[in-house]
Amino acid sequence: VAPHYVNTPPPLPKDICLTDDPESLEVELPPTQKLGLTFAGTHPICIKTVRPGSELSSEQPHKLEGYGINRIYVPGYDPEHHCQLNNIKQVMVLLMKTKHIEGRLLCLKKPELYPDGFDKTDDYAPEGSEPSSSSVHWTDEELEIKTNLMEMGFEESAIVHCMQNYKDAGRPIDMDDIMAGIIEEGAG
Repeated sequence: VAPHYVNTPPPLPKDICLTDDPESLEVELPPTQKLGLTFAGTHPICIKTVRPGSELSSEQPHKLEGYGINRIYVPGYDPEHHCQLNNIKQVMVLLMKTKHIEGRLLCLKKPELYPDGFDKTDDYAPEGSEPSSSSVHWTDEELEIKTNLMEMGFEESAIVHCMQNYKDAGRPIDMDDIMAGIIEEGAG
């Protein structure tokens, strides 16, 4: 389901001014649970504050506050690219699930570029990167099973995890088996 686009960016806190900053930034996220970021708004979700003492507050040449999340890139994670995130909860869950992965990138853009300047597809790759050898290639039939299970309300990450386990074990991917596997793991 595509998110509803709003043509006006969320208001920035009064003390934030992005006029002299670049239109976009790529920020490498440290492999830690506590990034020290708070978020606000939807479409796009923006960085509201970077807490003092955060690794991100001292390492960046530009202020991060006020930038909208264009995409989150997680190497070796399926899918590796996450764009059009609908709400802050989705951002927080993704960051928590991938907290120990090195090389994560938070790709930011000025919110006034929304929606046309923001990515809507997963064909982006960070500068100098190559496609991950660990990325999964699904057949059309497997993608259909994944889509059907998502339409039934199962979480995409749980579906992909279970399907990958079946694939790694050399077992055929059957919708009923995948559904049962998700339920057994309690992740659906």
